[in-house]
Amino acid sequence: MQCKKCGGNLIIRDGVYVCESCGAKYSVTDYYEDIDTYICYIESDHAGRRTKDSIIAQDLYQKLEANKIKSFYSRISASDLTGELYENACNAALANAKTVIIIGTSKENFQSLVNRYEDLYTGKIVIPVFSEMDPYDIPKNISAIQALDYNKIGSDIDLIKSILNALGRSQEADRLTVNRKHAGKKRKKVVWTIIAISVVIAAVGFLLFGTDLFFKQADEAPIDPQLTQYNEAVACMEKGEYAKAIELFYNLTGYKDSDRQLQILYERYAGYYKDDESGVTLHFQIIDGNTANIDITSVIDGKQIRITESSLCQAAKAEFDFNDSENNQGTVSVQLNDNDLSLEIKTTAAVSDLSMGDITAVFQVSDKSDQPFAEEINADTLLGFVKNKTTLGNLNQRGFEVTFVSALYKDTGSSCYKINNTDIQLAIFNYDISKSDEYYGNADTSVDDPIVFGVSAPAETLIPDYVGKTNDPVVINNVLYVPDGNLGQNYHVLDFGIPSLIEKKEITEKTNVCFTSKELIGQEHFDELIDYYCISGKATREYQATYPEAFSSTEILEDTNLYRTISVYDYKGIYPMITYKINKQTFQIEEKYEGNNLDLSEENVWEEEYDPALEEGPNVWCPNCGQGFYTTGIGIDGLTCSKCGCVWLPGCNVCHAPDAVSIKSTEDGQFICNKCGGTWSP
Repeated sequence: MQCKKCGGNLIIRDGVYVCESCGAKYSVTDYYEDIDTYICYIESDHAGRRTKDSIIAQDLYQKLEANKIKSFYSRISASDLTGELYENACNAALANAKTVIIIGTSKENFQSLVNRYEDLYTGKIVIPVFSEMDPYDIPKNISAIQALDYNKIGSDIDLIKSILNALGRSQEADRLTVNRKHAGKKRKKVVWTIIAISVVIAAVGFLLFGTDLFFKQADEAPIDPQLTQYNEAVACMEKGEYAKAIELFYNLTGYKDSDRQLQILYERYAGYYKDDESGVTLHFQIIDGNTANIDITSVIDGKQIRITESSLCQAAKAEFDFNDSENNQGTVSVQLNDNDLSLEIKTTAAVSDLSMGDITAVFQVSDKSDQPFAEEINADTLLGFVKNKTTLGNLNQRGFEVTFVSALYKDTGSSCYKINNTDIQLAIFNYDISKSDEYYGNADTSVDDPIVFGVSAPAETLIPDYVGKTNDPVVINNVLYVPDGNLGQNYHVLDFGIPSLIEKKEITEKTNVCFTSKELIGQEHFDELIDYYCISGKATREYQATYPEAFSSTEILEDTNLYRTISVYDYKGIYPMITYKINKQTFQIEEKYEGNNLDLSEENVWEEEYDPALEEGPNVWCPNCGQGFYTTGIGIDGLTCSKCGCVWLPGCNVCHAPDAVSIKSTEDGQFICNKCGGTWSP
């Protein structure tokens, strides 16, 4: 990018272009106010690979610029912009352009461009350019316009002539026509003239010297060496000898448009590469003419090592000393070849057990991606989170970007995070619950690097074989899965929702499944969750499925190593009691029958008389124990659970989340929100 005032280099700073030489400033939109032609094309296909449309666009861009037609080709014209600034630049250039070139190699690509930009074409001269497709497949709303076949000889001249005429530069267009018309005749005349002169000179030379020395002297006449080198570079580029072309243009700095041609060549290699054999990924990009930004990552034993450096690129090669993220030291070399990049890493001082060592890898340009490579998230990846203690630091090392969602219930030391661009959530604690029989952290169990103790993910990723089955909790290889659970709505530090409130339905591909493992949280905590979801929870869930309006309570009648017999009843007495016999290994209901087998006398069932006033209040269960119904009305003192004595209020005055509840602290009387962790007073 060049300054319009002094020709100096422009850089982006605080959202505007700033000239490094004179300090002139340009807004992104104002800088593109004098665009003659906007080149409209599809940059990448569905696999993220560069399209042939983009290559054609680059070729036409170079030819238009060579004829002093100021053109906008986003890959080069806005290469230093991202996000909103990039979009603003493209929109400004298109709005100001007098002519628009639409490039397509397929009906789908043409249609996509027309659908996206049709409203912006109004009042502009539109020129479709097609290649390797039937022109009749060009969309009807632009097919009436004379389209140019890119593969037809002379089509580029016709395009340039059309644009020059549209810009009111007809004299330049006429010169192109005249030059092309007389080029053939002129070449023939010159050839015959040269032949005639050569014959005469040869005869005279032979008569005078009896030798062809004269011809040798003519061959050795001085010519412009830079022009020769420039022409050779262009020829190499056209033949696909890109590495040699880079070397030639690199040594022609400042000559004609060599710097621009060099940047175009460097753009061919810019992107993300991955070597499946070594697991190494490379991001390569040239900025400011010859500065190479290089980012290399390698994952070893689930941990990521990274080398990030900027180095001057000496033509087709960048070399530098590195100090990686583990403080290991060594050298890196990146060589640009015709169709690939070769990477060589040599570690000279390994101060950490985690080291890349010595690596040699070759990356094909055709395999590059415009997007960074992220570790594939599959069932094995997710199970690894709960089979081994995975910390927040481990996630960052492996390249997973996570975002805080909310504090989990009652304890700001436990939080819900989400892996960016996925539906996967993580329950992350600042303490190690496997080291205590309590879920709540203390000084002895606190950790510096928070640990993942629970995960939720779609069923299609986690348990695809269970899609179509009933959403009952299941245990597989000491991992508890709770379909339709919710990490963000915990009523305890680590649970996946109240079993009786999880509606019985069919598991779909998108069903959210929460899970954890015995290996991660310890036998005692795991047994508690198994009982809560698969045994006692199974009985209450079955009862609520039968009588959705009931206020259920349970009583254990018999408990052995093999099974448990549980009676579930409606404490209002509206619905009948049901007794379930549940197998503690398979979690299947072996027997089920209605009948009053319990002594439901007042002294055995209730510690206090049932208060009819409860029916007048909101139908809300206690967020602490999940069973007790509150006994006071809503007021500034909060609601009091009849079972556990918890005092709470629905809502939060900090985050105002509609599903938030806030628990009253016994220490200072403040209410603590289960969503955001904020404290407040009514």
